[in-house]
Amino acid sequence: MRALHRRYGLRTVVVSSMAATGRRHVDHVLEGRKTAVLRPLLDPDGSTDLLERPGELLLAVDHTGRSFAVLRVEEAGVAALDDVAETVRRADDPDADVHAAWVQARRQEWLAAGHFVHGSTPVVWVRFHVVGRDDPGMEAER
Repeated sequence: MRALHRRYGLRTVVVSSMAATGRRHVDHVLEGRKTAVLRPLLDPDGSTDLLERPGELLLAVDHTGRSFAVLRVEEAGVAALDDVAETVRRADDPDADVHAAWVQARRQEWLAAGHFVHGSTPVVWVRFHVVGRDDPGMEAER
């Protein structure tokens, strides 16, 4: 899939973490249509940090940089970090309750990466559908 990223210019997004249940979030993502908190909004006025667009294809990678899926954006938005669970609940995500624990894990990842985040930090959330999975047998692309 990295060849897809190079050939078609797909934006790469990290959507891996540990879910509240202990499962890797990669497994959760691959179950179908979901919502994920992708990243802090780096430029809140929107002039240089473009929001993901409906229909856009994204290359999903885990925390090690390994690609595992291609996602099609259905809806995207911005919410304060502490308000994400309620925001996605209103977006009819059946897994909204697990987002609170997942947001806390992402907060720790972002802090470790040097991004200062707090409860009112604007973050980008995306509702997506998995349109392709990585084939572990295709090692030649890596």
